Amino acid sequence: MDSAHHDVVGDAKDIDWYDPSGEKILPNRPDIFVSRSDETTSTLTIYHANVDSAGIYKCVAKNGDKEAQATVQVKIFRKS
Repeated sequence: MDSAHHDVVGDAKDIDWYDPSGEKILPNRPDIFVSRSDETTSTLTIYHANVDSAGIYKCVAKNGDKEAQATVQVKIFRKS
């Protein structure tokens, strides 16, 4: 798999993604890119995804005192 792409849509001021270890995904990571195409959509892209990329990624959206969370489970299968 070359890359994995996940979108989140909602009305939030801040949208943060967390990797399977629970660490916030920062902008300078070479293997994972987080972008916002507008005020309601955040995209998580995993470049050169491999078995080490597998796990549960969490998205946390905040707007003032309101917060919503969602998770996506990334599974990587080896070609046989």
